[in-house]
Amino acid sequence: MIEVTNLTKNYGKVEAVRGVSFSVRPGEVYGLLGPNGAGKSTTINILCGLVAASSGSARVGGFDIRTEPTQAKRILGVVPQQSVVIEELSAQANCMFFGSLYGVDTRTLRERTRALLDWIELSDHARKPASALSGGMLRRLTLVLGILHEPKALILDEPTTGLDPQTRLLLLERIREIATRGTAVLLTTHHLEEAERLCDRVAIIDEGRIVKEGTLESLRAEVQDAQLFSLRGEFSRERLRGAVATLPGAEVLLDAPDEVVVAVPTGSGLSGRLLEIAASLDHVREVTIKPPSLESLFIRLTGRDLRE
Repeated sequence: MIEVTNLTKNYGKVEAVRGVSFSVRPGEVYGLLGPNGAGKSTTINILCGLVAASSGSARVGGFDIRTEPTQAKRILGVVPQQSVVIEELSAQANCMFFGSLYGVDTRTLRERTRALLDWIELSDHARKPASALSGGMLRRLTLVLGILHEPKALILDEPTTGLDPQTRLLLLERIREIATRGTAVLLTTHHLEEAERLCDRVAIIDEGRIVKEGTLESLRAEVQDAQLFSLRGEFSRERLRGAVATLPGAEVLLDAPDEVVVAVPTGSGLSGRLLEIAASLDHVREVTIKPPSLESLFIRLTGRDLRE
């Protein structure tokens, strides 16, 4: 349903996207993950028709977004990071306005508006002006605006950013329901646990390239061979790196201001030695063991935390 093939985008000498290819099938949630500046937003903007690719192609439902934009956009829904609602209009009026832009007839639009506002738990606020809604309500309303025309493909760009846990959980449940009905969902997120909860397949993009793609099961299998230790505190990074260098197969994966992550081979017997090293350092506040996860793989591939 969504097909991206050898996509590139250059801004002068800067290569924002370099040969990106992936596809999203009907009924699938596909996660596109990467640190800031990795090329996610540029790829999404090309798919939405907001930016022209330098080369390659992006198709929605078989329609090329560059040469057949009208046909592609008719079956594509987009939920951007920022709210797109018109604050002076009520939630209901926003739905009627945005739905009409897609050519949905008035009678059908009224029925869908009523049903979707109930589905997203906003029916009690349908007649309130959008300016009176909370941030979480606005995010829920923005999701509704993106699916009023019943798109076959849906792009969700950081849909849960800044939400409270309850609203975030509701949105995740609704996104899964949308996919279950047969919609192809492309999701970008900075919350790796969301990707693990929602996505059928995941691609990790860094410096404009997809560096790893697969199912969650296949990606998790790649980090079973290492045990990750997280050290927090104001200890000497140089002393830690020097000590880790003496452990065969051990490596520092992440060196952030508030955390250092060290990997040691599973079954190597080095875990105890690493804990001894941590105990010998001054000002180590906390040592925790990270279970194999998507975050572990992300750090190993990019050397960075996704939240950068």
